[in-house]
Amino acid sequence: VNIDSVISAGSTMLSAVQSQDGLSESNRRAMEDAAAGRTRIDPAQAALAAARRAFLPPFDETAQEPHKVFSARAIAEDDLWGNVSRVTDAVTKKEGDWRDNLTGRGFWFKSIKKLLNGIHLEDNRSASTQIKTAILLNGMMKFHQNATKSFFYGTPEELAKKFAISNDMAPRFLELFAVESNDRGKDGYSITKPLKDKRLIHLLILYLLAHGRDMKTSSIDMFCDDLQLEVSTASMLLREAGCNVNKTKGGTSVSLKAPINFPPPRRGKRP
Repeated sequence: VNIDSVISAGSTMLSAVQSQDGLSESNRRAMEDAAAGRTRIDPAQAALAAARRAFLPPFDETAQEPHKVFSARAIAEDDLWGNVSRVTDAVTKKEGDWRDNLTGRGFWFKSIKKLLNGIHLEDNRSASTQIKTAILLNGMMKFHQNATKSFFYGTPEELAKKFAISNDMAPRFLELFAVESNDRGKDGYSITKPLKDKRLIHLLILYLLAHGRDMKTSSIDMFCDDLQLEVSTASMLLREAGCNVNKTKGGTSVSLKAPINFPPPRRGKRP
């Protein structure tokens, strides 16, 4: 299979598989088996399925509710999620407005502040999870804003300061979006273009998750402005992640339905 000819709009995911070590050995074997005719799986479908697993946040194709398809906790993993949970508990139990308690320290993006204003603890059973997701998302946005070079010297603890994020976030973000490397005898982390694209789709999915169980938002425009990301690029990535994207007078709306329905592969044109 010529992987580059499998799809057009989804080529970002496939290039991510080709350019990083994020593909599991089981997925690698599945692709090889399919290509060798040892299974009934179409090789192109196997390649695309493996690419999705390597590129997208963890997802459950069998989930029957939108908020169960993707998981902010799965993105963070237990240690970081536990720390984010402790911050959430502290700001919501402290006297005063919990939003002021949360955003009073550090830098918060405009789109995240607006998102927080729409979360109401008293009448929303998913409010706590939304706040945790927003904290994780704001940190990942700082990482995205500052991790612009292709190589960074240093340990996760040293790089946390450079990326303006907490020491507990740096190791997980580097694990997800960078590769341990060495340049001119110095240890550090390399960040490739496919890993930057992977970072973008994680940010976009987290933004959707932060809106609650319905998994929908009326506009991603302000969020894309904060990321300095073209809305058209964000729309393409979200569609490849199984989301519905629509242009409206109020902005670009996004929603996710369950079970998730990924777009089919599109064959490239023959030469």
